[in-house]
Amino acid sequence: MNLHSKGWNSNDTVRGSPRASHATPRTMSGNFSPAGRIGNAVTELKIQAAFRGGVAVVIVVVVVVVIVVVVVVVVAAVAVVVVAVVVVVVVLVVVVVVVVVVVVVVVAFCEIKKLQYLPGRTQVQ
Repeated sequence: MNLHSKGWNSNDTVRGSPRASHATPRTMSGNFSPAGRIGNAVTELKIQAAFRGGVAVVIVVVVVVVIVVVVVVVVAAVAVVVVAVVVVVVVLVVVVVVVVVVVVVVVAFCEIKKLQYLPGRTQVQ
């Protein structure tokens, strides 16, 4: 008898056969017992619940991944803006410092030149 060639509910599912422990319980006449039908219904409900639970888990995982991606993109955008602002501020500070130094040097040079040409001063050649 080739058990693999027959269906799950074939009539060779009897006590002592290798598949008896996995088979649906039957009455003596070979019909399905109410307990077997109830067991099948419960098993089917468990499978459906597990599938629904699996779908729920997939949905939750997708939502969490989307939220994480959005947060990472927003944080990256904010970081880029902050870096740009810092660069602009540093450039402005450098420009202001250079302008102040140039103005101080020019004013000092002019003052030194004025002092050289004051009346009563001797010119140093």
